Amino acid sequence: RSKALAGLRGTVRRLSFDSAGCRVVQLALQVADSHEAAELVAELHGHVRQAIGSPHANYVLQKVVEVLPTAVAGFVAAELATHGTMVARHRYGCRILCRLLEHSAYDP
Repeated sequence: RSKALAGLRGTVRRLSFDSAGCRVVQLALQVADSHEAAELVAELHGHVRQAIGSPHANYVLQKVVEVLPTAVAGFVAAELATHGTMVARHRYGCRILCRLLEHSAYDP
């Protein structure tokens, strides 16, 4: 498991925008411990708005919000903070907002 996760480092952003790669990243986030997951999602920092426009990477962002604590996944909300209206009206962005609302209520 650790070797497989280590093999993903440096490719998470690229894989997230790929139809098959996004599934690999989602699975990796599910099986990684919080430290490993934080290292993997660090590659997405600064690319949240771009990921929202992707039919594949939006699923990765949803998984980030679903499985990681707010301390790690908070960058998603932070990068969207000034774009709420645009994100809410976007066909994929609205999904991210829903996940943020669903999961932020459960995380202290």
